[in-house]
Order: sequence, then structure tokens, then C-alpha cells
Amino acid sequence: MSQKSRQALLRAALSLLLAAGLILPLLGAAGLLQSHWAAGLLLPAATALIMGGLSLLPRGGLFSWLGALAGLGIWAALGGAQTVQEAVLGLRLYFGGHTAALPYFLPQAALLGIVLISLAAWAMAGERSSAFFPVMAVMGVLACLWLTDSGSLIWLVFPAAAALLTMIARDRSEAVSAGRVLPFMGALMLLLCLLVPAGGLVSPPLKEAAEDIRQRIMDYFFFTDPREEFSLAREGFYPQGREQLGGPPSLNDDPVMTVETPRTVYLRGAVKNTYTGRSWTDTTGGQRYLWVGARWSQRRAALFDEALPAAGAGEPVSLRITMTRDNASALFAPQRVRSLETGRDLVPYFNDASELFATRNLQEGDTWTLTALADRGEDAGMREILAACAPMADPAADAAAAAVYTGVPGSVQQEVHALTAEAIEGAVTDYDKAMAILHWLQANYRYELNVPARPGYDFVSAFLLSEEKAGYCTYFASAMTVMCRIAGLPARYVEGYAARPGADGVAWVTGRSGHAWVEVWFPGYGWLTFDPTPGEGSGGSQNPPPGESGEPDPQDDPLPEDRSEDQPDPGSDGQDEQENEANDPQEEEAPESAEAPEDAGAAPPPGGPPSLLWLWLLLALLLLALIALLLALRVRACRPERMERKVQDPDARWCLWMQAVCDALRALGEVRPPKLTLAQWLRQVDGKGVTSASLSPLGESAGVIFYGHQEPFDEETAMVRETWTALRDGMTRRQRLRLDLRRAFGRKRDFTVN
Repeated sequence: MSQKSRQALLRAALSLLLAAGLILPLLGAAGLLQSHWAAGLLLPAATALIMGGLSLLPRGGLFSWLGALAGLGIWAALGGAQTVQEAVLGLRLYFGGHTAALPYFLPQAALLGIVLISLAAWAMAGERSSAFFPVMAVMGVLACLWLTDSGSLIWLVFPAAAALLTMIARDRSEAVSAGRVLPFMGALMLLLCLLVPAGGLVSPPLKEAAEDIRQRIMDYFFFTDPREEFSLAREGFYPQGREQLGGPPSLNDDPVMTVETPRTVYLRGAVKNTYTGRSWTDTTGGQRYLWVGARWSQRRAALFDEALPAAGAGEPVSLRITMTRDNASALFAPQRVRSLETGRDLVPYFNDASELFATRNLQEGDTWTLTALADRGEDAGMREILAACAPMADPAADAAAAAVYTGVPGSVQQEVHALTAEAIEGAVTDYDKAMAILHWLQANYRYELNVPARPGYDFVSAFLLSEEKAGYCTYFASAMTVMCRIAGLPARYVEGYAARPGADGVAWVTGRSGHAWVEVWFPGYGWLTFDPTPGEGSGGSQNPPPGESGEPDPQDDPLPEDRSEDQPDPGSDGQDEQENEANDPQEEEAPESAEAPEDAGAAPPPGGPPSLLWLWLLLALLLLALIALLLALRVRACRPERMERKVQDPDARWCLWMQAVCDALRALGEVRPPKLTLAQWLRQVDGKGVTSASLSPLGESAGVIFYGHQEPFDEETAMVRETWTALRDGMTRRQRLRLDLRRAFGRKRDFTVN
């Protein structure tokens, strides 16, 4: 067998081992090993054999890659293009938060990955290839096994480890025969595989630390798991199930959290944009973003109105929230969050619905602090503030809000449209319309928990057109949201808790504090909270510590129908002169049962539609970074001081440094004429004064070494090395760059100077 055939066969073997050791563990981590193991072996084997055969042809390196491109073209024509399209689409859905799509696209993505890894393994197994990239690939697979808790599959990495050790040994010295090293490394990996216990060797403290690190990496970089969304169903506000609002609720006094706050605050848990006629859902929250992620800072600023209001901003309030029982993953907070600090185990995310949530469900004892603006539409002076903000409105943000938060389904009866027109008659500004709707609801409808269920009817229409004219917070919030939309105001439905502090500045929030309210968009200001529920429900009641509640149950003490809308609310901190008093808001709500479905195809909120520009920019930056890394590694590997480590022969070492000197002179603009000997040329360059280094002695020693067939002394090699160093040190940055690129990507000279 010829030397070229042996090299091709060895490279094919290394390629196959490397590809199998990368592919099989990844298939195992993805749960596809049983169904795709044959493809994980056959495709790399076919790739290695075909590429190896093509490499035996004249200019085999070029033909092998042309063959690879032709093979990819044939594969694409036979269905590979569809596989790539489905894989890319699935990845977009998965990282968009729709993890349910994973089982549908994973097989296609696996086939695409097998093909690409097989080709990459052939490239990495090349004789002149650095072991750096195989090392990084193996480390990446090990990290994947660790992150997915698939450590039992580590033995599948051993073929790649055997190939990797062989490549490292080959790179360390030219005297090492990779063909002899490979069987030894393979046997060593097999022995290690047999010696490793089935259960592994585990140190509990180290395992605990590793689990903690892994969880943090998953939380900060790979959080795509389904989460439990908050719903008032937890507090008994949806007696008919999550698909139907209304009906008599079953409230509870179970403690939920304590909130240290200087004033009444509305803590959002879920934000809904779509009214179905029976309930509210969210179709904007499929995408999720890391709260502390720098690349999401602009999106976060838009969703939480960080740059708004444009005028008349109030002072933020500081809150400290401590959970006293388990809850869903929502991090309860007002809408205009300005700063957020969570505990060590809480990693905050947000979505396009401007919901805040953690990567796990909340637990008793979880604590977070924040600052936020807690303005309400009923606050004194709000009309003037909104009027001052209006001239500074952003038309794009206004249009985005209108696109998502103004829809009204056909199930809403025309009588509701007529009632809305009646309610806003005479109102001039958007704020006047919102307040007119709020006052109209509070003046004409009463707070009542014992209400009949009306399944099959449009919920808002049934409430507004009923004879009872009674309901609780979900009734009033739904009605105001729909009426605002009919009036042309972008509005959304919000569920969470209303927290009113006592004299000690602490609000004891229980299940009865569950509440629903409305947020209305105003140009130049952003989202503003409105609570249309009559009476104390509008401000959220103060909750004494658990076990000390002496408040009457609103079901036993219903709100009188004739309560004046101008009667002040003693719990509104004196800032709401138009708020009505009624029963405890803690009792106003009824159970709902689950979270709203997510829809990736819905339009986004006022931050504007989610653009893929950042993704392309990120990919471009990553590509540039990868190219720069490859370039730097290649330049570094071609430095003569590094190449010298692989050279044992004194003649070859001297030739290497002489070639480096010639390359340096070429970078300085000095090219040896074909008719001049090396000695003549170097004397000529010395005469020009191109460099302060003396070049003539190099030419004289070259004549003795080449034409006298003398082995160079160490002193002569050191002289050439010092000349190279002097030449390089005297170069400008541009000349150094030219030199590095020439040595890294120029014509190979095999350490000769002819």
C-alpha cells in the first residue's frame, strides 16, 4: 500500500471515530439513540470512505470537498432541503418558547447534524489540522451530556477521545506514527470504558455543586421549559373553569405573600390581550427574554415603559415581596419596574406580554425587591400629566399598541357598543373617555360575589345587559377593557393581587387579595392602571396578618347599590378623590383554572414587532468572531517559534528560520530576483539599508550549508532566529499583518529558500 493510501485510510479511521464519538452521545442526550444509532454510524462511515477515496485522486483535497458539495446537493434534491427547512423552523419555535414542537423537528435536526458533524470530522482529522478544534468539539459534547444530565452516556465519547489523543500525539512530534498510536489509544479507551463503574464514581458534595452550576447555566442560557402561568383560578375566581369567566367564586384567606410598600400597589401576575367572548387569553407571550440580558435591554425598556412617561414622572416606590406559600412562576410586580433584585435561586425572565416570571414555581420564603412607578388612572393630577405627555408620543409605539390591544370579538352585542357611546358622551380626551367608562360602571353596577353563572353567553354582554347589574372584579375589569377598546383606546386585562399596607407599611396579601384590573395605553405615557371595581376593591384591601382578620365577608355584607361614586376611599392614600367605597377587594374574585395559551404568531406589544435583525446581526458577529479565532489560531500555528517545536532535524530547523527571514523580507517589499543567489540578494538588501539587522552573514552560511552540504551549527540557527526577531520587531503593524497572513495562507515552501 502506498504512503498516500495509508494516510487516506488513517484519516478516514480518525474521521469515523471522531464523528461517531461526537454524534452518538448527542443522539443519546436528545433521546434519539435507539432510533438513529444506525444513521449515526453509517453516515460518518460513508462520508469517511467517500472523502478518503476522493483524496487519492490528483489534487485530492480539492476533489474531496467538491465531492462533498456534490453529495450535499444530491441529498438536498432528494429531500435534504426539506429536512433543513423543518429543522430551522423547529429550532426557531423551540427557542421562541414553544417547546411542544421539539418532538416534531428533532429527528430532522438530528439528520442534519449527523451530516454536518461527519464533514466537520473529516476536516478536523486532516494531517495538517490542529487538535484545537477536536478538543473543543469533545468538550462541547461533554458539556451537553452534563447539562442534560446524561452522564451515563459518557462511554459513547470514548471513540472520539481515542481519535483526539492520536491527533494530539501526532501533532506533538513528526516522529510519532499516528497509525501505530491509534490502536493503542483505542485499546486504552476500551479499557477505561470497561473499568468505569456502571453507576459512576460520585462525590455527593461535588455532585451537588455540579448540579447547582448546571442549573444556573440552564436558567441563564437555555431556559425553554414549560412554566406554570399565574391565574386567579388559584384563588377560586374561575368556578366554571378557565374557559369561562363568571359564577359565584370560592375565595380563601390563605396567606400568599407579604409586601413592604409605602402605598397601595397592584402586583401583576398575568396580562391578557385577547377576549374570546367567554374569557381572556394571551397570544403575545410565547417569546421569553432574560431580564438581565444586555441584548434584550431595548425590548425590556419598551415593554416596561422605562423611558416613559415623557413628562411628569412620579417617584418610584420601593417594594420588598416575600412569598408565604407556593405559587406559580410569576414574579409579582407593578408594570413600570425600574430595578429588580431577586434571590440567588430566582432567575427573572420577561415576555412580550410584559409579564415577569422565574424559571421555576415560587416557593415559600422566596424574596425579591424592586422599585417601580405605581401610578393609577384615578390619581389626582393624572389628567394634566397625560396632556403634557401627549405631544411627545411615539407614533410607532402607539400603532403597535393599537394593533394588539383594540380587538373586540363579534360576540359582543351591539347594545354594549351603544352603552359605551352613552358612557363616553361628552368626553374629549382619551383619559376623559377611560375615566368616564370607569365612573359609569361604578355608578350603574354593584359589587356582588353571589352572581349567577351564564355559560354560553358573551360574558361582558351578559354582565352589562343583565337585570342584576352585579359582579366582582373579573366582571368589571373585563367590561372596562372591552368598552375602552370599543371607544378606540388600547386596553388589556390584568390579573394579580392588590396589596394595601397597614400602618406598619406591610401588606398581608391573602387569597382574597386576588384581583383583576385594566391597563390603558396613552400616547407619550404608556400603560396606566385603572381599577373599575367599585368600593374598596378599587384600591386593594389592607390585609392583617393571618389569623387576625376580623373583616366581614362581602357575601354576607353586600355593597348597597346606591353608594355614591364620589365617596372617598379611606385606603387610597388620599390620592384618589373619585374612588368609590364598597366591599373588600380580596373577595371580589372568582377562580380561574389555567394559563392562557401562547401564540408565537401574534402581533407584539408596543415595543414593535419582534425583528429578526438582531438574530442576523448576532449570527454575523459570531461568524466574524469564529473567522477571527480561526485566523488567529492559524497565524499562531505558523509562527516559526511554534513550528520549530515539531522539527528535530538541524537542517530542517535552519531552513525553517531562513524561510521565515525570506518571508519577512518579502513583507518589507524585498523579493529575491531569480538570477541572484541567496548570498548576493542578502548583500544587496543590506546595501539598501532596509533593516538594521545584518543579512550578509546569513547568505555566507547559506552557501556553506547548501553547497558544502554541511550541517548547520546551533550558533548559525540562533543567528537566523535573532535576525528574524530583529526584522519582525522593526516592522509596522501593517507589515506584521502582511507577514502573518503570508505565512499562514501563502504558498507552502517546505522549509526551502529556493
